[in-house]
This record gives sequence, C-alpha cells and structure tokens, in this order.
Amino acid sequence: MVGKRSSWICRHAASGERLKTFRWYELQPRLFSGTIEEAGTEFKKLLTDSVRLRLRADVPVGSCLSGGLDSSSIVCVMNELLRTHDAHALQKTFSACSTVKRFDEREFIEEVVCGTGTDAHYVYPRIDELFGVLDRITWHQDEPFGSTSIYAQWHVFKLAAGEKVKVMLDGQGADEQLAGYHNYFAPRFGGLLRGLCWPTLWGEMQATKSLHGYTRIWGLKHALNNVLPEVLRQPLRRLAGKPGNAVPWLDMSLLGAVSRDPFLKAGTAKAASVQAMSRSQLTATSLPMLLHWEDRDSMAHSIEARVPFLDYRLVEFVLGLPDDYKIAGGETKRAMREGMRGVLPERVRTRVDKMGFVTPEEVWLREDSPDLFRKALRGAVDVSAGIIKDETLALLEQTIAGKQPFSFLIWRLISFGAWMRVFSLRA
Repeated sequence: MVGKRSSWICRHAASGERLKTFRWYELQPRLFSGTIEEAGTEFKKLLTDSVRLRLRADVPVGSCLSGGLDSSSIVCVMNELLRTHDAHALQKTFSACSTVKRFDEREFIEEVVCGTGTDAHYVYPRIDELFGVLDRITWHQDEPFGSTSIYAQWHVFKLAAGEKVKVMLDGQGADEQLAGYHNYFAPRFGGLLRGLCWPTLWGEMQATKSLHGYTRIWGLKHALNNVLPEVLRQPLRRLAGKPGNAVPWLDMSLLGAVSRDPFLKAGTAKAASVQAMSRSQLTATSLPMLLHWEDRDSMAHSIEARVPFLDYRLVEFVLGLPDDYKIAGGETKRAMREGMRGVLPERVRTRVDKMGFVTPEEVWLREDSPDLFRKALRGAVDVSAGIIKDETLALLEQTIAGKQPFSFLIWRLISFGAWMRVFSLRA
C-alpha cells in the first residue's frame, strides 16, 4: 500500500500536477467570559491535565528548564503530579547556562530547582565547540537556522541523552498563545489606536515604559507600523533605518526569488489583534519553525520531545480569552501568571525579562572569537557563489568594532553558507 501511494505521488509530481492537501483540524477558539482569576484557574486545570497525559511513558521522562515562565511552569506542575502519586524517583531537569552573567539564567533556574527538589543538570555551551559541530547540526536541521540558541538546545538534549532520559517535556507554544513576545505590543497598541481608545493606549504605553523601558515614541511607532497601509509603511521603515522587503546582503536574482515580506502574507506583521497574531504565529510563522528545530535537535539524540502547552484543549481555551487577559498594563501572559500563583516561585512568576536557551553570541563574536566568525562568514560568501554579497564582510567588521548594533544576521548568513556546503547546493 505504501509503495502504491509513493508511486502515485511520484507520477503526479513528475507530470507537474499539484498535490492536493487536506486540513484535518480547524483551530476554533473557545470563547471565555469569566474573570481573569477564573481564567487562571481554568488555565492551571488544563495545563495540569496536559502534563499528566504527557508523563505517560515506559522510559525515563525529564524536562527542559530555562528559568522562564513556560518551562518552569511545566517543571512545577510535573513536580505536583509526581508528589501526588508518591513517585520515588526525582524529576530530572536539563538547562543550558552561560559563564557570561547577562546571558545566564541560572539564578532563576535554581529558584525552581530549590522549590521542587529536582535532580538538576547543567551544560555550558562553548564557542570553541560551535563550528566543529555546526555541520552535524545543519545536517539534522536540514535547513539554515536563526541563531546559536539551536546550538544551546542541542547541548541540552545531548546532556539528557547522557543521563538515559528518553522523553523530555518542554515549553514550546506558550509564547505564541499568551502573547509572550514583546512584538505583541504592536497589535495591542494598534488595536487600541484603531478603536480610538486614546486614554487606554496612553496608559498601556506608560506601563510598558515602566516595566520594560520602552519609550512612548517606541510604542507609537509600533502602533503606527501596525495600522498604516503598506504603501506608507515601507517608506517609513526605510526612513527609520530599517530594511524594506529587499535585503541588501543577498543577490535575489541569483536565487530567482522575489523580495516580499513573508510575515505580512502570514498575517503577523499587520495583525489587527493579539488573537490574530497568535493564530499567525501558531500556524504559519514562529511555532512551526521552533517545533522543527526542537524536533530535529531532540531526535538527533534519540529523544522524544513533548509539548504540553500545545494540547488542543489548552490552545482553544487560551485563544478564546480576551486579548487583555494575555497582555495588558505592560504585562505578558497574564492568565498564566494568575494560574501559576502559588505554584511557581514568585520571583519567576513575576519576572518580566525573557531569554530562554540563549548563548552569549554577541560576546563570542565581538570579544572571544571574532576570527572564527570572520573565517566562517568568508566561507559562507565563497560557497554561496555570489548569493551572499561581499559587503557582508564589511558589515561583520563594523559589528565587531561596535559601529553596527549586534544582530543575528551574521549568524544567519553563516548558517546559510553551512547549509549550502553540507548539502552540496548550487544556485
């Protein structure tokens, strides 16, 4: 039967016919009309049952722990469930840390570890190993990847595999549902601007400034970027020094590609509401990308990664919550914070910064090993045969010297070159 189906696919693909695709599930928000406290209670109930289901295994189960709200919530709920069932084995957690203080979350991780008594394991990804393992990670990922956080995640699963853990619970999906990223301020502000809710908009901008340090001018720019038609939006972005759809570091003609904003088509760039942006990130942009990376990193080490936040019941419930139950007053993930009251350590539950499994990539590039990045980018330019322009080498030098702000662009070009080399690709 498999052979017949494969033959049918090959035959139709060879004839140029488009394969039919079918959607087996349509995401339907479950509208909620209760209080924020009631939303928190329901959130905890659904998350707890989701974690309970994903603890079923005949092999050791562990969990990723970054110190943020998402992974910490899973670890703490998992701990409650294990204690309820008188489990004798300690829960094992696995974390990537950094020797550079501003990129290290160990203080938050240890708040959770101390509160739950988990068997904690730590790894410190190093720059001197990065380029040696890059080709192997690229082969497993099967595509270029956006930052060295994938390298940190790789080490977390490698560490878990060394401890004979075969199933890992992780927190993917919470940010996309609960407006956990700061780019959710744009649809939040834009929605208030469209609705002419000036006093509320002003208050939201003030709260965002107090909690996160963003100015009201920053807030107004993001609100306007969200509401302006594209004919005005792109010129204003260029005036602000941001790239338009055309990127100057790639030769698009060699790629045979047309410069377009993929986030605009997917509905992320101009989402009219927080819920609309969540839909886009859950189904088209952020989450599919993150799940791809996690699946490849975990399976490369023979580990099954499970994601409790993506239980369909929880997703439908959260997506149906009012926008201000997710983000308001400068605070993200409001329903989760309410539901995790008394479960998470307060210092973790109320934190407003966000990192995840990051690396000190900026320090590596500018201070520790700039020559490694120079060599890697030069190699990417050469193997791309003109797709990556030589001008990017000057951009790297300006970034190393501090004349250009750090961004993940340099790594993305290096990763693109590694992908072309590993798979022997030619334009």
